[in-house]
Amino acid sequence: MKVWREQGWPRVTNTTSALLHYWTNPDRERRFFYCQVEAVETAIYLTEIAEKAGDAWLPNSLREANESANPAA
Repeated sequence: MKVWREQGWPRVTNTTSALLHYWTNPDRERRFFYCQVEAVETAIYLTEIAEKAGDAWLPNSLREANESANPAA
């Protein structure tokens, strides 16, 4: 995550990139707390980047845990 963040969030969609730049703009009037930005970045990484970056085990592990905790009825 840290490397991905430092590289400027590569491989995200154009919309996601625009939102990330807006949310982290230091001139923005109502800035997010750092932990809010990190939470959003984590969600974006898991949904848009992990599999592209070879980290498919992350969303796969989350999916398996969800299926185990919430079995289909």
